[in-house]
Amino acid sequence: MRAGVNPARIDLGSSLHKLRSGGFSGYLHFRGQQGPGYILFVKGALVEVLWEEDRAVLRGFEAVQKIFASASAGSLELDIYALEVDLATLLCSLFHGDLGSSPRRAAEIDPEQYVAELKREGLSGFLRLYAPQGCTLIRYSKGVPTGFVLDGETTIARRPGSANSVARMDGALIDFVWTPELEEAQEEDLAEALDLSKLWVRARARNCSQDAA
Repeated sequence: MRAGVNPARIDLGSSLHKLRSGGFSGYLHFRGQQGPGYILFVKGALVEVLWEEDRAVLRGFEAVQKIFASASAGSLELDIYALEVDLATLLCSLFHGDLGSSPRRAAEIDPEQYVAELKREGLSGFLRLYAPQGCTLIRYSKGVPTGFVLDGETTIARRPGSANSVARMDGALIDFVWTPELEEAQEEDLAEALDLSKLWVRARARNCSQDAA
């Protein structure tokens, strides 16, 4: 993991190409006053790009443009997480998911009743527990929990670990993201249709011209 990188000081387009050629599995997390943004790799394939803005989610080319524009302006910090292939593939499924309902405060729900409802409806996806201090994902397949994604871990855990502690954090929220089954999640390499180096050069040029003006 690398944390707190200033992407404005690196050649981000070239760096992404190096991750591809190196067979990287993991994700880049762009954070700041805008966003957040995510770029996900599985075995060197750039499988998803997301940018969240005003409760809207942009994907693909539009997301790349937003990330590059904000990153080249120096308004984002970058964290890079290397993951085992199984976890990166799991996150690919999450990134293709749809939020089932608005987040709810974890302190205001009955966890046993919530889990029983997931089982009764036979849902597949991720239960998300998150707070400013941490996050836990619980993978569900047809209403049955099959694995846990815990902060700082590089592979899928089979035990809940810090899930309960996250739920007790101040301001913790809970929601559920419906996802396709893993075999249905697309893993196409989006970089084959995007000239990342050219897009990064253009984004930096636009910011330079705005600064000069």
